[in-house]
Amino acid sequence: MFENENYLTVPYFILRNKSLKLGERLVLCEIIGLARQNGYCYAGNKYIAEKLGVSERLVSESVTKLKKLGFVKAKNTHTKIRQLIPDYKKLESTQNSYDMNADFVVDERKKRSTTTTKSA
Repeated sequence: MFENENYLTVPYFILRNKSLKLGERLVLCEIIGLARQNGYCYAGNKYIAEKLGVSERLVSESVTKLKKLGFVKAKNTHTKIRQLIPDYKKLESTQNSYDMNADFVVDERKKRSTTTTKSA
């Protein structure tokens, strides 16, 4: 059905990351996807914007924030082509904290529903 389509994979720990806006999460996932083959993404902001259907400004601001948070490192080559390198160790460290937070939210909801049921 979708055999000729490309897909963007969004891990749940990135989807749940409250420090990133939705557009920033998508840009991060696109960078990770493009970096899979070589370990880095050399696509420019225009290319990423076109693939995601967003503005170049959003991509530029997202990359700036992702670098600031340490999720992505930028390296300029001798040919002046920017390489965006996902920091997988940093991303993995956030995975554990966001998964724990998600479990905490579920546990808190269970406690509230139990408390509400007992009170009624």
